[in-house]
Amino acid sequence: MEQLRLFVAVELPPETRETLVALQEDMRPQCDPGVRWTRPEGIHLTLKFLGEVAQPQVAPIEEALGRVTWRQDAFKLSLGSTGFFPNSHRPRVLWVGIEGEAERLKALTRRVEDELSLLGFPTEGRPFIPHITLARLGDRLRPAQREVFGSVAQSVPWRPGHPFAVNGLSLMRSYLNPTGAIYTCLHQTPPATAPSR
Repeated sequence: MEQLRLFVAVELPPETRETLVALQEDMRPQCDPGVRWTRPEGIHLTLKFLGEVAQPQVAPIEEALGRVTWRQDAFKLSLGSTGFFPNSHRPRVLWVGIEGEAERLKALTRRVEDELSLLGFPTEGRPFIPHITLARLGDRLRPAQREVFGSVAQSVPWRPGHPFAVNGLSLMRSYLNPTGAIYTCLHQTPPATAPSR
């Protein structure tokens, strides 16, 4: 049976994505070639990673996301400061944080967790830190190279802001290949769409 690598995300409007791509381009010339930059089409706000999912489970997931967003009013977020996992001295991931109505985003994420837990998906044990991944650093980079990357990323001018609306959820599929992940949207759930029964 076919297995699909899935996650739930908020997709970004084109102008927000373009702003983040411009930030990547400002950093790229000063960074090690081993840094893996998120492709423009792959820049999104992930709420929950589902992992490998059998094809018959897709429809129940779509229905669950419909229940989450049914009668959910749209709300506004904006791009925050840059940050790193685990930290700027030995970064593995570069990201941009989320500001604005972040509590509403966290509440939305909790509803996603609750609905999908009924389908057997375990709830996330770690606190939800809303962020958008811009780059990942592979294992081959030495500690000194990681520290240089952290310094460069912090030195590039960046002004938080750039508000955007959250109008629904997307069920995304991730294809892994040697040149990086390729993402496809399988289903979108706008707030005004009633869940199927």
